[in-house]
Amino acid sequence: MIGIKGFLKRNSFLKPIDLLMISYQFSIILLVTIYFKGILHWFLFTSIHLVVGIAIFYFVKLTHYSDKKIIRFFRNMYPLIIIVFFYRETTELVNLIYPERLDYIFMSFDEQIFGYQPSIEFSKIISYRWFGEYMYFSYFCYYLIISIPPLIMYFKRDSEKFHKFIFTITLAFFFCYLFFIFCPAAGPQFTIAELKGNSPKGYVFAHIMKFIFDHFEIENGAFPSSHVTIAFVIFLFFVRYFRWVSVIIGILVAGLCASTIYIHAHYFVDVPAGLFVGLFFYIVSPIIEKKIYKYLSKIKGEAVT
Repeated sequence: MIGIKGFLKRNSFLKPIDLLMISYQFSIILLVTIYFKGILHWFLFTSIHLVVGIAIFYFVKLTHYSDKKIIRFFRNMYPLIIIVFFYRETTELVNLIYPERLDYIFMSFDEQIFGYQPSIEFSKIISYRWFGEYMYFSYFCYYLIISIPPLIMYFKRDSEKFHKFIFTITLAFFFCYLFFIFCPAAGPQFTIAELKGNSPKGYVFAHIMKFIFDHFEIENGAFPSSHVTIAFVIFLFFVRYFRWVSVIIGILVAGLCASTIYIHAHYFVDVPAGLFVGLFFYIVSPIIEKKIYKYLSKIKGEAVT
């Protein structure tokens, strides 16, 4: 029977990011198998993730040696393309371990720090409609931050930096997703009665974000803020490699941090927690990726530079 080492040696096309993507599928399979009583369609969940893991393996295998630019593009960008679907499924796994959400813990943290709930008071203190629009725009910029900078990194054609960048973002995403399962929290807009149906006023971006919230937002994932985590990771990479762009990203990230509280998406403590997680994975992920590369090179009998 072939072991993990033999499997990796026979499938030399697998990169650290591919192993991370496949490992996440089996992590979910393991969790759902252990805590299957917490989910109604547990067998369907495990089956889907098994199929996704196999599909990733064969997609990578079939596309790895292609020299066509469009195929190479999707070969390298596929983690960011499909990761959004894993985000949405965390709401299905919200009661996998705990029967209730833990928002009361984070509400109590905010109360102890400020003596009130910032997610309630922030939009009351600054209630101007133009400011609300700016906050909605800042929150919307998250989608620009996670889409445009990766393209800049990719088309700069520095393979080492790009793969380090994608690996770090993906690992940070998966940490947040797994944490959401172990520590489910919906956020103020779903938990605090005063805020339900009472969103800050705005103009165009207020309507855009309302549409996104109504159709794509999940009642989970408050702590830590994955939006802040990923945006901060991207900012840190651009400070290091593209300082001329990092100024713009930094302004957008600052607005994003404030907007998460203003539009009732997060508690205050979710933001510094997201910044800390982002900084942690910015430091740790490249080290992990390098160790995986060395291990893969070693078992393939290749020289390690």
